Amino acid sequence: MSSQPYLAVHWRMETVQPEILPDCAEALVDTLSTLLADPTLARGIKTVWLATDMPASLSSDEGSQAPQHRSNTFKAVTNEHIHAMNIVKGAFDAGGALEHRTMTGLAEQMQRVRAELMGEGRDFSLVDDDDTGLIWEDAGIWGILDKMAAMQSTLFVSGARGCGRVRYVPICKSESLMS
Repeated sequence: MSSQPYLAVHWRMETVQPEILPDCAEALVDTLSTLLADPTLARGIKTVWLATDMPASLSSDEGSQAPQHRSNTFKAVTNEHIHAMNIVKGAFDAGGALEHRTMTGLAEQMQRVRAELMGEGRDFSLVDDDDTGLIWEDAGIWGILDKMAAMQSTLFVSGARGCGRVRYVPICKSESLMS
């Protein structure tokens, strides 16, 4: 991805009750719409990076497929998972709440990099001894790269309570830090 500012979403869906996933997707779209409508927070942000454990690409392009398993613990993709992802994707379509933004993720960016390298006649391998590209099928590698992309984002959104894994770091309000 370029050095442009972007918002990253980390949405772990595997532990969410499937029947509430569509509502969670709507809530995520509302949150993104609110954050990206703020001219101070959203300054220069045109792209949303979606890091998720769901084993599916964000685009419909066959060449941008993520590994079959993006998480070692994600067991079953239900119709509700697919519906929830379609709600989020649809928000970026013409007429959607986020139509002036672009959604991307690791599969799409890997496809872009692969095409660029191959266009230059270069190999697309992570390590010298991975001639078959098997390392790219490792869910752990994908998780690490998604988290690295999220760490570099301008804004970060995690799953809401009940809609994904929520983690937080308590803020230390020490007197010495306040003065």
